[in-house]
Amino acid sequence: MLSYNRWVEVDLDILAANYHAMREFLPHQTAIMAVVKNNAYGHGAVETAKLFQAEGVAMLAVTTLDEGVELRLAGIEIPILVFAPVLKDEADAFFKWDLTPSIGNTEGLFALAETAGSRQINCHLKVNTGMSRMGIEPNHAAELVDTATRFENIHITAVYSHFATALEADLNFAKKQLAVFRHVQEDIRALGGKELVYHICNSAVALRLPEARLQMVRLGSVLYGQCSFAEEFGLNIQNPWQVKAKVVAVRDLAAGQSVGYGRDFTAAKPMRIAILPIGYGDGFGADINARPITINSAIRTMARSVGKVALNKGMRGVYFGNIFLPVVGRIAMQATAIDITGTEIALGDIVNIPMRRTTASPRLPHLYIRGGQPIKAVSVCE
Repeated sequence: MLSYNRWVEVDLDILAANYHAMREFLPHQTAIMAVVKNNAYGHGAVETAKLFQAEGVAMLAVTTLDEGVELRLAGIEIPILVFAPVLKDEADAFFKWDLTPSIGNTEGLFALAETAGSRQINCHLKVNTGMSRMGIEPNHAAELVDTATRFENIHITAVYSHFATALEADLNFAKKQLAVFRHVQEDIRALGGKELVYHICNSAVALRLPEARLQMVRLGSVLYGQCSFAEEFGLNIQNPWQVKAKVVAVRDLAAGQSVGYGRDFTAAKPMRIAILPIGYGDGFGADINARPITINSAIRTMARSVGKVALNKGMRGVYFGNIFLPVVGRIAMQATAIDITGTEIALGDIVNIPMRRTTASPRLPHLYIRGGQPIKAVSVCE
């Protein structure tokens, strides 16, 4: 196993414990689909999928076709749902790799039917109940299910939708979505035929809205220790993910000496700094705001920023144990300077880097832990 100077550490025991905590919390008849999209939220899709498969999840879910193929190439055998709609030039790959497509329109259905030949495939019908991104409109869902019965090779085995306001304090819109989904369920049942599996819950709603759990739930965030309110439901959900880096250089600065690009920082007095081999190219210090910018949001952001500066709480930093070490100057692509004045930190010491896991670079080596010991490293070199 190679030695690394920065890496992602993933504790597989914690991942397994989070899954079993949810398995015990949910009704035994409610199946669990583990969501491993976007490289399993930064945990590494292959190793995470292998763990969940071994622990007994009913299905896995990804967003794109290539994510599903990656798992099949790695030996994952349980069903894998692909969230993104089927495109005509992708249809054959769903048969080839035994992946479960999402059908949300007639085009996707016909693309699979034209490609099927003598092959069989199971599909999940996606219904738009209020998210308004992908999926058939509710009043046409039963019609699409009926159309699918004309093709002997295409089997719709499940129907699903997605909540738009799962994390909001007010769940009224979520309840409206559930009511719409229930009507779709009734419309499809009126057609007769085999009973289908219905799923609409993500992690947050699986916790907060018991009546929405139905036959299956899709869990992502809570498995990865990202549902902070899980403890309100008596669950001990832990964080299995941490970025770490070694100090690769230590230097003393004289008063008046600047650090890094743009000379954004100049030492007011003698100090000691350490250099870490990590930066915005790895995801540290990269700010990505997916929400639209409005006048109100801009004012709130500015007020928070001014407040942080006034209280001296706006600085970025890393942790050496419980010691906060502020970033000095500008974070570069793959290098960051931190203030270690007054500490005993030396070359090779390891610090913890607070980062968003879904924006961490997939090139960061992943070190997997079991029983407190590293068991496997996954990196470009390995």
